[in-house]
Amino acid sequence: SPSIFNDPFDSLFSINPLEFKVKNNSKVNIAQNVIKFFNHFQKLKEINDRQLDNYNLYFNGINRNILTVSCFCERVDSVLMWSHYANKHEGFCIEYNFRKMSNDDQRKIFLYPINYVETIPNLNSYFNNTESKNILSFTFAAITKAVDWKYEQEWRIVYDFNLENKSGCITMIKPEAIYLGSRTNNNKLIEKLQKFCRVNKIKLYKMSMMKDEFKMIPQIVK
Repeated sequence: SPSIFNDPFDSLFSINPLEFKVKNNSKVNIAQNVIKFFNHFQKLKEINDRQLDNYNLYFNGINRNILTVSCFCERVDSVLMWSHYANKHEGFCIEYNFRKMSNDDQRKIFLYPINYVETIPNLNSYFNNTESKNILSFTFAAITKAVDWKYEQEWRIVYDFNLENKSGCITMIKPEAIYLGSRTNNNKLIEKLQKFCRVNKIKLYKMSMMKDEFKMIPQIVK
Protein backbone atom coordinates (compact mmCIF):
# COMPACT_ATOMS: atom_id res chain seq x y z
CA SER A 1 0.00 0.00 0.00
CA PRO A 2 1.42 3.44 -0.94
CA SER A 3 0.22 4.71 2.44
CA ILE A 4 3.19 3.00 4.14
CA PHE A 5 5.89 3.88 1.58
CA ASN A 6 8.83 6.10 2.53
CA ASP A 7 7.76 8.92 0.20
CA PRO A 8 5.01 11.05 1.85
CA PHE A 9 3.95 12.19 -1.65
CA ASP A 10 3.63 8.65 -3.00
CA SER A 11 0.50 8.17 -5.18
CA LEU A 12 -0.89 11.58 -4.26
CA PHE A 13 -3.02 13.57 -6.67
CA SER A 14 -4.73 16.95 -6.51
CA ILE A 15 -8.31 17.94 -7.24
CA ASN A 16 -9.55 21.52 -7.33
CA PRO A 17 -13.38 21.52 -7.25
CA LEU A 18 -13.51 25.19 -8.20
CA GLU A 19 -12.24 24.28 -11.67
CA PHE A 20 -14.97 21.73 -12.31
CA LYS A 21 -17.83 22.59 -14.62
CA VAL A 22 -21.14 21.20 -13.44
CA LYS A 23 -24.68 22.40 -14.01
CA ASN A 24 -25.31 24.17 -10.71
CA ASN A 25 -21.67 24.91 -9.89
CA SER A 26 -22.14 23.27 -6.48
CA LYS A 27 -19.02 22.39 -4.52
CA VAL A 28 -20.85 19.51 -2.79
CA ASN A 29 -21.97 18.00 -6.10
CA ILE A 30 -18.42 18.21 -7.41
CA ALA A 31 -17.08 16.28 -4.46
CA GLN A 32 -19.94 13.79 -4.79
CA ASN A 33 -18.83 13.23 -8.38
CA VAL A 34 -15.56 11.83 -7.06
CA ILE A 35 -17.45 9.85 -4.42
CA LYS A 36 -19.54 8.25 -7.18
CA PHE A 37 -16.33 7.12 -8.82
CA PHE A 38 -15.01 5.49 -5.65
CA ASN A 39 -18.40 3.92 -4.95
CA HIS A 40 -18.05 2.05 -8.22
CA PHE A 41 -15.36 0.02 -6.46
CA GLN A 42 -15.91 0.48 -2.73
CA LYS A 43 -18.97 1.79 -0.92
CA LEU A 44 -18.21 5.02 0.91
CA LYS A 45 -20.17 7.16 3.31
CA GLU A 46 -21.59 10.45 2.15
CA ILE A 47 -19.03 13.21 2.40
CA ASN A 48 -19.61 15.73 5.19
CA ASP A 49 -18.60 19.38 5.49
CA ARG A 50 -15.38 18.66 7.39
CA GLN A 51 -14.24 16.13 4.79
CA LEU A 52 -15.18 18.51 2.03
CA ASP A 53 -12.84 21.14 3.42
CA ASN A 54 -10.06 18.54 3.25
CA TYR A 55 -11.18 16.86 0.04
CA ASN A 56 -7.66 16.21 -1.29
CA LEU A 57 -6.57 14.56 1.96
CA TYR A 58 -9.79 12.57 2.10
CA PHE A 59 -9.67 11.19 -1.45
CA ASN A 60 -5.94 10.55 -1.36
CA GLY A 61 -6.35 8.59 1.84
CA ILE A 62 -8.90 6.33 0.17
CA ASN A 63 -6.84 5.88 -2.98
CA ARG A 64 -3.53 5.11 -1.25
CA ASN A 65 -5.07 2.43 0.95
CA ILE A 66 -6.92 0.64 -1.85
CA LEU A 67 -4.14 0.38 -4.43
CA THR A 68 -1.78 -2.61 -4.36
CA VAL A 69 1.69 -1.67 -5.58
CA SER A 70 4.86 -3.72 -6.09
CA CYS A 71 8.10 -1.83 -6.80
CA PHE A 72 11.08 -2.82 -8.96
CA CYS A 73 14.35 -1.23 -10.07
CA GLU A 74 16.22 -1.49 -13.38
CA ARG A 75 19.59 -1.80 -11.62
CA VAL A 76 21.14 -4.23 -9.16
CA ASP A 77 24.34 -2.20 -8.72
CA SER A 78 22.89 1.02 -7.29
CA VAL A 79 24.69 1.84 -4.04
CA LEU A 80 21.83 4.10 -2.94
CA MET A 81 19.15 1.47 -3.57
CA TRP A 82 21.09 -1.09 -1.50
CA SER A 83 21.48 1.50 1.26
CA HIS A 84 17.82 2.57 1.32
CA TYR A 85 15.94 -0.66 0.64
CA ALA A 86 18.16 -3.58 1.64
CA ASN A 87 18.99 -2.77 5.26
CA LYS A 88 22.20 -0.91 4.42
CA HIS A 89 23.55 -3.66 2.15
CA GLU A 90 22.74 -6.44 4.64
CA GLY A 91 19.67 -7.68 2.77
CA PHE A 92 19.17 -9.18 -0.68
CA CYS A 93 17.76 -8.32 -4.10
CA ILE A 94 15.60 -10.52 -6.34
CA GLU A 95 15.82 -10.35 -10.14
CA TYR A 96 12.81 -11.10 -12.37
CA ASN A 97 12.61 -11.33 -16.15
CA PHE A 98 9.27 -9.84 -17.22
CA ARG A 99 10.04 -10.67 -20.85
CA LYS A 100 9.33 -14.30 -20.03
CA MET A 101 5.75 -13.45 -19.05
CA SER A 102 3.00 -13.81 -21.62
CA ASN A 103 1.56 -10.59 -22.97
CA ASP A 104 -1.81 -11.32 -21.36
CA ASP A 105 -0.28 -11.77 -17.89
CA GLN A 106 -1.83 -9.13 -15.61
CA ARG A 107 1.51 -8.57 -13.90
CA LYS A 108 2.95 -7.51 -17.24
CA ILE A 109 -0.13 -5.59 -18.37
CA PHE A 110 -0.12 -3.50 -15.19
CA LEU A 111 3.65 -2.93 -15.13
CA TYR A 112 4.59 0.72 -15.67
CA PRO A 113 7.76 2.83 -15.61
CA ILE A 114 7.72 5.69 -13.12
CA ASN A 115 7.28 9.19 -14.50
CA TYR A 116 9.45 11.71 -12.61
CA VAL A 117 8.04 15.24 -12.63
CA GLU A 118 7.98 18.53 -10.71
CA THR A 119 4.28 18.74 -9.85
CA ILE A 120 1.65 16.50 -8.24
CA PRO A 121 -0.75 15.03 -10.85
CA ASN A 122 -4.00 16.99 -11.16
CA LEU A 123 -7.00 14.75 -11.94
CA ASN A 124 -9.60 17.43 -12.59
CA SER A 125 -10.09 16.44 -16.23
CA TYR A 126 -11.02 12.90 -15.22
CA PHE A 127 -14.01 14.09 -13.20
CA ASN A 128 -15.58 16.61 -15.55
CA ASN A 129 -17.87 13.84 -16.70
CA THR A 130 -20.06 12.39 -13.95
CA GLU A 131 -20.19 9.08 -15.80
CA SER A 132 -16.42 8.76 -16.05
CA LYS A 133 -14.96 5.56 -14.60
CA ASN A 134 -11.38 5.90 -15.76
CA ILE A 135 -9.49 3.89 -13.13
CA LEU A 136 -6.19 4.61 -14.88
CA SER A 137 -6.38 8.15 -13.49
CA PHE A 138 -5.47 6.78 -10.06
CA THR A 139 -2.88 4.44 -11.54
CA PHE A 140 -1.32 7.55 -13.08
CA ALA A 141 -0.96 9.04 -9.60
CA ALA A 142 0.77 5.85 -8.40
CA ILE A 143 3.35 5.94 -11.18
CA THR A 144 4.20 9.62 -10.86
CA LYS A 145 6.93 10.72 -8.45
CA ALA A 146 9.12 13.74 -7.75
CA VAL A 147 12.31 14.15 -9.76
CA ASP A 148 14.33 13.62 -6.56
CA TRP A 149 13.55 9.89 -6.91
CA LYS A 150 14.79 9.61 -10.48
CA TYR A 151 17.94 7.75 -9.42
CA GLU A 152 15.78 4.76 -8.49
CA GLN A 153 14.87 4.00 -12.14
CA GLU A 154 11.71 2.44 -10.77
CA TRP A 155 8.96 0.35 -12.36
CA ARG A 156 5.74 -0.64 -10.63
CA ILE A 157 2.99 -3.20 -10.87
CA VAL A 158 -0.15 -1.31 -9.88
CA TYR A 159 -3.27 -3.33 -9.19
CA ASP A 160 -6.27 -1.04 -9.22
CA PHE A 161 -9.76 -1.30 -7.76
CA ASN A 162 -11.10 -3.54 -10.51
CA LEU A 163 -8.81 -6.48 -9.75
CA GLU A 164 -9.49 -9.09 -7.11
CA ASN A 165 -6.56 -8.98 -4.75
CA LYS A 166 -7.87 -9.33 -1.22
CA SER A 167 -4.54 -10.55 0.20
CA GLY A 168 -2.77 -7.33 -0.76
CA CYS A 169 0.08 -9.42 -2.22
CA ILE A 170 1.26 -9.93 -5.79
CA THR A 171 2.48 -13.45 -6.58
CA MET A 172 5.59 -13.36 -8.75
CA ILE A 173 7.19 -15.73 -11.26
CA LYS A 174 10.36 -17.73 -10.59
CA PRO A 175 13.32 -15.38 -10.01
CA GLU A 176 16.19 -15.23 -12.48
CA ALA A 177 18.73 -14.62 -9.71
CA ILE A 178 19.15 -13.50 -6.11
CA TYR A 179 21.83 -11.06 -4.99
CA LEU A 180 23.21 -10.84 -1.46
CA GLY A 181 24.27 -7.43 -0.20
CA SER A 182 27.96 -6.73 0.28
CA ARG A 183 27.43 -6.65 4.06
CA THR A 184 25.13 -9.67 4.26
CA ASN A 185 26.61 -11.87 7.00
CA ASN A 186 23.52 -13.47 8.52
CA ASN A 187 24.46 -17.14 8.23
CA LYS A 188 20.89 -18.40 8.64
CA LEU A 189 19.65 -16.09 5.89
CA ILE A 190 22.51 -17.05 3.59
CA GLU A 191 21.93 -20.78 4.18
CA LYS A 192 18.20 -20.43 3.47
CA LEU A 193 18.83 -18.53 0.25
CA GLN A 194 21.53 -20.98 -0.84
CA LYS A 195 19.15 -23.90 -0.30
CA PHE A 196 16.29 -22.10 -2.05
CA CYS A 197 18.49 -21.28 -5.06
CA ARG A 198 19.91 -24.79 -5.22
CA VAL A 199 16.48 -26.48 -5.11
CA ASN A 200 14.94 -24.08 -7.64
CA LYS A 201 18.04 -23.82 -9.87
CA ILE A 202 18.42 -20.08 -9.41
CA LYS A 203 21.73 -18.25 -9.60
CA LEU A 204 22.99 -16.70 -6.36
CA TYR A 205 25.36 -13.73 -6.32
CA LYS A 206 26.94 -11.51 -3.71
CA MET A 207 27.60 -7.83 -4.37
CA SER A 208 31.20 -6.75 -4.03
CA MET A 209 32.75 -3.30 -3.71
CA MET A 210 35.24 -2.33 -6.42
CA LYS A 211 38.61 -1.18 -5.14
CA ASP A 212 39.15 1.80 -7.45
CA GLU A 213 35.60 2.95 -8.28
CA PHE A 214 32.39 3.77 -6.41
CA LYS A 215 30.68 0.77 -7.94
CA MET A 216 29.19 -2.56 -6.86
CA ILE A 217 29.63 -5.71 -8.93
CA PRO A 218 27.92 -9.11 -8.51
CA GLN A 219 30.04 -12.19 -7.97
CA ILE A 220 28.66 -15.71 -8.23
CA VAL A 221 28.26 -17.66 -4.97
CA LYS A 222 29.24 -21.30 -5.42
